[in-house]
Amino acid sequence: TESTAKAAYRWSIGALARRMRSTGEISEGLTRRGYPPEVVRQVVEDLTARGYLDDAQFALSWVESRAANRNYGRIRLLRELRDKGIPDSLAHRAMDERLPPDRESELAITAVEKKMRTLRKSGREGREALYRFLTSRGFTGRAISEALKHYSNKETQV
Repeated sequence: TESTAKAAYRWSIGALARRMRSTGEISEGLTRRGYPPEVVRQVVEDLTARGYLDDAQFALSWVESRAANRNYGRIRLLRELRDKGIPDSLAHRAMDERLPPDRESELAITAVEKKMRTLRKSGREGREALYRFLTSRGFTGRAISEALKHYSNKETQV
């Protein structure tokens, strides 16, 4: 009905006012609230047509924000984007644009430097702890390798 669609639209606008969201998040939110599939589709189409929903822009913003503020790597961010319903093609495009391998390596090195302040281990144990830490942050093997090389160089300077 008309009022059901309006209520769904109002909820969606409120959700988007709080923060940018993906098409998948809006669809899931409306479905969870019991709106019929045709209303969900209609609201999502309307919001997309008006430019309020843009998965490509969402993916770019998500990658930029999470990489910069949380020091997360490509693997973790790809998983998060998938969980938010972003198609792999858009997720990979956002990753290539906002978190290319060189930048990811720099982030991993930054994460290692920060972690070294509280790391109570050194030598092999320290490297293993840092490896586990970087893996949990979703960094690729290349970025982890670069960061651990940096750690080894720092450690020999002490």
